[in-house]
Amino acid sequence: MSLSSNSEKISFPILVLMNHKTMQEERFIIGKRTAKVNESVYLCDYHSQEVRLLLTQIFKSGHSIVKYYGTYYSVKEYTPMDRIIRTIEIGENGGLLASIRDDTYPPEKELVDVLLFSPFTQCYEIQHATRYIKSNECYISAGLYRDFVKKYGNPGLKIVCLKERSEHFNGSLLNEESLLHEFGYSVSKNSGMDAKERQLLLSDIIDMNIMKQEAVINLFTMLIGINKNKPRNMSACSKWDADLDFVKNYKYNPERFLIYHK
Repeated sequence: MSLSSNSEKISFPILVLMNHKTMQEERFIIGKRTAKVNESVYLCDYHSQEVRLLLTQIFKSGHSIVKYYGTYYSVKEYTPMDRIIRTIEIGENGGLLASIRDDTYPPEKELVDVLLFSPFTQCYEIQHATRYIKSNECYISAGLYRDFVKKYGNPGLKIVCLKERSEHFNGSLLNEESLLHEFGYSVSKNSGMDAKERQLLLSDIIDMNIMKQEAVINLFTMLIGINKNKPRNMSACSKWDADLDFVKNYKYNPERFLIYHK
């Protein structure tokens, strides 16, 4: 999946805050390490939950008064977060070491961290992603996104499927089949997925709003129609038919994955 934005580079903000105890301005530079540069300038590691809560107060809640490690600050100014993520795109091995293992030199891709808002923790949480350096597009694998939603809730982003790099699918039924495959759905004998596993995955996909229930029904109806007279696909058709019945009778339950609405 790719995390889309119109920005030219990935960066984290610089915050200028007024300390209510000392009445002095302090500058917080968000990055990958923690250090005190001088009496009023600090490097802050976004891996710290306190730092992510600080960012959440400013960028999600719009607070002008924020709390950081027990001290209250007035927000004087800040640079915006360059990467405002609204779309997640699915790509193979995104966010995993395998996505850059066979890279060329100079490298075309790198592993990065992105921050997604969690409705469970009410805080930004870290998600590993793979970034195309030249285009600044990032993507994560379907499995990693599913794991994030199960752990932190649904950040409410649009899901887009990728073929390669930035070549988007056009939303046809065949492309929706590819979307299901990216999330691990398979009726192949080699996949080892039984009906319970397939249908749990389908319920996740529907409840996460990755695909609408009607779209899944239409897809299975089409697949059965295309393949029902092909003897070698009889087993697949039988499984699609069972999954079609499951989806038709499934009760949509988005509360399984709390969705954040801005």
